[in-house]
Amino acid sequence: RLVDFLIWQVVWLGSVTGNEVSMLPLALAAVAYSPANDAAPSAPRVEISPGVYMPLMNFGSQPDHKVAIKLGARGLDSALTYGDAQQSEVGAAVRASGVPRSEFFVTTKVPCWPACDFLNQTGSKCPDRHSQIAADVAHDLDVLGLDYVDLMLLHWPCDTREDTVASYLQLEQYALSGKARAIGVSNFNASQLEFLLPRVHIKPVLNQCGYSIAGHTRSYWGRDDETKAYCDAAGITYAAYSPLGGVALGGAGYVLKHPTVRAVATAHNRSTAQACTGRGEREGLRREHSGARVCAAAHPHARAARRWRCAGWCSRACPR
Repeated sequence: RLVDFLIWQVVWLGSVTGNEVSMLPLALAAVAYSPANDAAPSAPRVEISPGVYMPLMNFGSQPDHKVAIKLGARGLDSALTYGDAQQSEVGAAVRASGVPRSEFFVTTKVPCWPACDFLNQTGSKCPDRHSQIAADVAHDLDVLGLDYVDLMLLHWPCDTREDTVASYLQLEQYALSGKARAIGVSNFNASQLEFLLPRVHIKPVLNQCGYSIAGHTRSYWGRDDETKAYCDAAGITYAAYSPLGGVALGGAGYVLKHPTVRAVATAHNRSTAQACTGRGEREGLRREHSGARVCAAAHPHARAARRWRCAGWCSRACPR
């Protein structure tokens, strides 16, 4: 099971071999959008935990989430490390929308420390701290201005697996108290999950990792087929960010300029980003985007609109 969020994510799995692009099942379809109607469309959702339904597309790091909300976005992804301004804007957009809080799906993430080795940080770039889950969660909720979040993730594993388990166990109390409707992890590979699962009481419902057609072989951050397969077998939703290859060798430019992707896009009179997104959705991927990473346009409002138009077309027309 896979999920991708809209904060640098469009989830789809696959591989590029020569001129062939093969997608693997990973997607979370996308919010349908009608070019002829500016009214907010309904947002398809998937059940990631009993009674917890996550939008197939989630919107991430952006200066203004109100535009996406107007176009129908209901999944909003944030994190402590994205900064107070970003999280505050997410909460403000929810409150100003006029849409009931229950219709939104808000994700936040808290860091696991120490993680200098994992993040490849040295010297002054390495924070001299240990996990402060309680303080970080309290800060997140305060800055968001929300009573609860729908999904709370441990943003990455600590340097030691024991510290990782200890930090995750602290997250469990928020699931039990209702401050988080569901909890999970991010950037965990198969071996890290294998160590974690038997040592916790509440299984993570989701693992958010960078995964794309151009990059699914790096196991260190869980960006590989083995991790995806492990999540499938364990009943953990796999959420892919940077689905157009932003974190992969070659980046998004490689994917968007690939001749096969261009051929599919041309055949359907769509952009290469729409072609990639659509195929992933048809195969069941979860997606997350941030900024203009997917559908490029001169104006930010146009970019947002193109994402939703892309989503609607993809789920209807993209060939298998």
